[in-house]
Amino acid sequence: MDKQSVRVNKETIKFVNKTYEKLSVLKCFREDLRYFNYDSDDEVIDENIDKVYELLDEIYFKSIEKKSTYLVKKDELKPRKLVFDDDHEECVEPMTPSPRKNILEHILEYSSSSSDEEYVTSEEGFEQIN
Repeated sequence: MDKQSVRVNKETIKFVNKTYEKLSVLKCFREDLRYFNYDSDDEVIDENIDKVYELLDEIYFKSIEKKSTYLVKKDELKPRKLVFDDDHEECVEPMTPSPRKNILEHILEYSSSSSDEEYVTSEEGFEQIN
């Protein structure tokens, strides 16, 4: 699509959205009419509002269809053939990683190994007493 047709298509979709929104508000107001004010003319108006909804739906979906058909207009896509070398399969050996060490056990081991030594706190930090 050229720039002008893209612009017109966008404007059509915007128009349909705004019209649909305002028509929905109007329909809600009309549904709130009291039954003794509702007559045969109101029935005709409501039928016509429903017809306008159908027309707006058709315009909207045709605009979207037009927009999407020009975007996705490509030749048939063919998948590329994958070539696997048998030589590289021998180089790869599956392995299971070693289990991770539990951090809590590491902290407990560290604290138990340093429990024999005493520390004194000072303003500068910890000092070891032998």
